[in-house]
Amino acid sequence: MIKNYFKTPLALIALMSVTATGCFSIIASESSKSNNTSKVQKVQKENTSHTLQGEWLITKANDVKTTKYEGDASLTFSADGRANGRAVVNGFFGDYVFDGKNILFGHVGATKMMGPEEEMKAESAILQAINDAKSATVNADKATIYDSKGKVVMTLEKK
Repeated sequence: MIKNYFKTPLALIALMSVTATGCFSIIASESSKSNNTSKVQKVQKENTSHTLQGEWLITKANDVKTTKYEGDASLTFSADGRANGRAVVNGFFGDYVFDGKNILFGHVGATKMMGPEEEMKAESAILQAINDAKSATVNADKATIYDSKGKVVMTLEKK
């Protein structure tokens, strides 16, 4: 019965159309999610300046002080273009590229534990700052990260 069903051209065309449309939606969705990651990977190959390398204490994110909690909010930049840290309650990880001025984070993932409301607000501010990051300045043991409008979204101190 199934073999006969697919022998008719109309049924076969309809099946291929549904399958192709479904695949396109998945590919388009994944493509938009990984757009920053692709840019990060491309620039990483060309990038030789990693002045942000090392461990940093996140002191403020989107005007929220992040140093008053039991666990330090932190961000570590490694030479291989990976970033990870602690956003008060949860850990996070992803790719980044920094050319001495512009900073771009690829797809960032995080654990999903719950904490006290105030700590979760601080965590949201940190993750939003990472998402909004477009440029950065580094002065010895301090770094400042800005959004696309030049607003300070995160301040860091070298650990």
